[in-house]
Amino acid sequence: MVIKMRATDLNKMQKARITHIDMMEQDAMRLFYLGIYEGAWIQMIQKAPLQDPYIFYVRGSFILLRKKDACKLEVELV
Repeated sequence: MVIKMRATDLNKMQKARITHIDMMEQDAMRLFYLGIYEGAWIQMIQKAPLQDPYIFYVRGSFILLRKKDACKLEVELV
């Protein structure tokens, strides 16, 4: 069973695969250089107390994303 959601909807320590990035190409390329692209695995590590920023674990690195960027990542739980 596959469940689709946004990266901001993941619970702490939950892993998912990125299925779509809903951003302008230049912004998506910035994330690509950080290892965030369609097909990559992403894991929610922690949400800040005010829900911004989010800390994700991607391809061996901890990455902080603002809520406005993280909500544009569509993921699926497998």
